[in-house]
Amino acid sequence: GYLQRKGVLEADALYSDAYYEELAKEHQEDYEQFVDIIAKLYDPVSVVDFGCGPSKMIEDFFSRGTDVLGLDIKRTGFDDTKLPETCFRKQDLTQEVSVGRYDLALCIEVLEHIPEENAREIIASLCNASNLIIVTAARPHQGGTHHFNEKPPVYWQSLFKEHGFK
Repeated sequence: GYLQRKGVLEADALYSDAYYEELAKEHQEDYEQFVDIIAKLYDPVSVVDFGCGPSKMIEDFFSRGTDVLGLDIKRTGFDDTKLPETCFRKQDLTQEVSVGRYDLALCIEVLEHIPEENAREIIASLCNASNLIIVTAARPHQGGTHHFNEKPPVYWQSLFKEHGFK
């Protein structure tokens, strides 16, 4: 991936098991509430999560009978779930990803971890995965662990517009 090519750090050093464990513990209630709201609004039959982290959101969707696929650079967190192996794919999100079509594509607090030179690839991957995409990303100067690309919402909106999204 990008980080390995640039010689920055290996993924295992950059995103440690402790990093994922802290995310899961700190945001478990948030994940459950988010999934509950999204399920009520959109009732997706299938969900792909780009940068699923500790896999808690896809686990919550799966428990509702939703077909799920989680993509992340590491398996940490996934191994502790009750999800079938087919629900996770180790994936470098700096490269364009082909996952087929889903009712909903998620990319929650991930885009700021993708270097600007690879932003178009992940946006293209999201657009190819679904017509319904939910994205959140850190704003400029927000700060956070390994944030390489904090941009204002208008930046991300412009990339989605290149794919016909409004």
